[in-house]
This record gives sequence, structure tokens and C-alpha cells, in this order.
Amino acid sequence: MVQPRNHQRLMAALEEARSEPRFPPRLELARRAGVSPATMNRDVPFLKAYAAATEGVTRGSKPRRANGDNETLQRLRQENSQLEAAIQLLAESVQALTLENERLRDDLRRRHGLAPVDDSGPRLGRQPRR
Repeated sequence: MVQPRNHQRLMAALEEARSEPRFPPRLELARRAGVSPATMNRDVPFLKAYAAATEGVTRGSKPRRANGDNETLQRLRQENSQLEAAIQLLAESVQALTLENERLRDDLRRRHGLAPVDDSGPRLGRQPRR
């Protein structure tokens, strides 16, 4: 059961929101009313009033144009494919550089007669050896 003062605050925030050009989401109304989202979700009369007030209303953004959506979606998919290809190329480059670095280190150790060094560094969650 929701306290009457919290219900009154939520209903007041709902009434104020009716005059706005864009209807805010429920969490925003809860914030404005100064109540937690859990309290808001327990207030069934408020939820019914919110559902009735927002029926057929676009919340948060302007309606999108259907024609522009297809073009935008196609462009974004193409950009996504290009970015995935670039990421793959960069990952392969990092792998090749890592292998080259290791080969050069091994060569340097052999030339100078040095013992292999564990240079992996400290691992997360483990304390360094003392």
C-alpha cells in the first residue's frame, strides 16, 4: 500500500506532465515526485492513470519518418560492417606485433645469454610475490 502523500505527489507530477510537449517516462515522474521507482510501481491507481494519459502519446522523441528509417538503417549497417572489418584488421596487427615483439625478445636473450624473465606482471586479484 502506498502512502497517500506519495500517491498525491505522483498524481501532481502526472498532472504537470500533461502540459509538456513530450510526455516524460514514469521514472522521471517518480523523480519529480520525490518517490522511489519501487514506490511508484506499487501505486496501481497512478499506473492506471499514467497508462490512460499516455495512450497513443509519443514519449521522449519525435515520431520518426518511415522513409528515412530505411536509409538510415542501411547506412548504419554499412558503417557497422566497415568498423567490424577495421577492428578485425587492427586485432590481427596487434597479434602480429605481439608475436614479433616476443621473437625479438627471445633473440635478444639468446644473444646476450640471458635467462627468460617472467614479465607478465601482477595478475588481477593476486598479491605480488615477496
